[in-house]
Amino acid sequence: MKKSVIIVFSFICMIMFSCGVNAESVAITCSQTIEDGIIHIRGQIPDAETSNEVILLVCDDLDNMTYDNIRYLYQTTSTASGEFEFVFTLPDAEPGSVYEYRISSDSDAPICIGVLDLSASDEGNSSNRTITCTEDVNGNQVLIRGSISNSTGEPQITLLVCDDLENFIFDEIRYVSQATAYNDGNFEFLFTVSEEMYGKIYEYRVGSDSCKSVYIGTITIGPNPNKVQYQFVNADVDVNIVNYIPSISGTVECGEGKTVEISIVNTTDNVVVSNEILTQGVHNVSYQLPSLLSGKHHSLIVTGNDGDRDLAVLTIDINPLLLSVEIGGHINIADNVTMDAAVQSNNTGLINKNITISESREISVTIPNILSNGSFHLTVTGYEMVDVKPADKTISYEYVASGNCGEQFRIIAGGHNIISFNNIFTLEYNPEQISPVSLYGMYYNDSLDIGIKGDIEILSVEPGKIKFRKINKQLIDGHAWTGVLNIFKFKFNENYSGNSTIYIHN
Repeated sequence: MKKSVIIVFSFICMIMFSCGVNAESVAITCSQTIEDGIIHIRGQIPDAETSNEVILLVCDDLDNMTYDNIRYLYQTTSTASGEFEFVFTLPDAEPGSVYEYRISSDSDAPICIGVLDLSASDEGNSSNRTITCTEDVNGNQVLIRGSISNSTGEPQITLLVCDDLENFIFDEIRYVSQATAYNDGNFEFLFTVSEEMYGKIYEYRVGSDSCKSVYIGTITIGPNPNKVQYQFVNADVDVNIVNYIPSISGTVECGEGKTVEISIVNTTDNVVVSNEILTQGVHNVSYQLPSLLSGKHHSLIVTGNDGDRDLAVLTIDINPLLLSVEIGGHINIADNVTMDAAVQSNNTGLINKNITISESREISVTIPNILSNGSFHLTVTGYEMVDVKPADKTISYEYVASGNCGEQFRIIAGGHNIISFNNIFTLEYNPEQISPVSLYGMYYNDSLDIGIKGDIEILSVEPGKIKFRKINKQLIDGHAWTGVLNIFKFKFNENYSGNSTIYIHN
């Protein structure tokens, strides 16, 4: 990635904008040779006193250069005396082709322009050779091994990695390099990916001067091991329309240190219908909008915030017309934030859509205003990619139960944004107030036995303390887990009524 960025940046700065050169300066001198398809371009920067960066560009037509007709682009460093050399191949070039090239540098010397004539090149038995490759990704290290069948000599191999081979541009070049294969035709490329490449799939192509065949493959880079996606908001609501009157009801859960602000404004009359700020925890929400037949315009603004910045801002303008409802607006997504959304019509197959939003975008849809009654289920989950927290940080929860002597109750031991199931959890309680009835409350049969049932393992039980863990549970790489760890059943002792506090920590 660094090499491609340097090449592109230098190309823009030193080739396309090479102006203001002293007219009396002596130009860069070049010479080239072509041997068995391998091109050597040697040159000299005149009057050089230090090393300079040198850029070579080969294309079909320098005067009408486009991204599509660039054949080769590379950068090297000259010696202190100004000497440099480029050794490369043009795997896609046909014998007899003629190309133009230009060489520039960060010195004051004017550019060198030349011509590459491949009319003397020899295909040999290139049509009988093929390239095969395998990919091995280990963290941020990528190893591509390959082989050229029926290879002779030491052919040159080129590798290009980018976002999309069909529509690639210089900004999307992730890695480019050239290597020499061994006598048996085997070769390999080893490189390190940048942080921005984690969690994505890239395409690559490998070509050689010894054959026409070009190998095309893909590289899947896993999620960043130093970062994890934490859930900061989870909304689960129903949108019901009764006699053209829409209402919204359900739950919204905010993560630790996060807030969600929900604002509904009648923009026709400039009246705030509702404004509510939800903090950490689970909240029941209920809103009702005026009839879709009222002709009033409304705006719905939902903002997820972590105190320092807005993680996601959703702005929706609702414009009811005579025969339709126009919904337009936009969603602004902060860096390292994604939103998963799903909407499904209840009891019908009218709507069933899922979408993941990872960048800011516009929203625009028109709904026929003929649905006097309907019900829809909407879920929205927001994730923030953050640095992995230290493994020894304590995860602690507190539950307060109220009841009378002899009454039974359940404790749902929930886990929020867990990044490892290697933790052992401890439930602590006051044995003078309450006693356990079942250690496996998810199941019908009560049991106080130590052991395994389902994905729960009870490690030890003593008065006031229960140790347990989650087993046979896999985490999705790069995602934190939120859900139910276990359910415990307790009862108030015969001689106690009132409140009792239960703690869970790792």
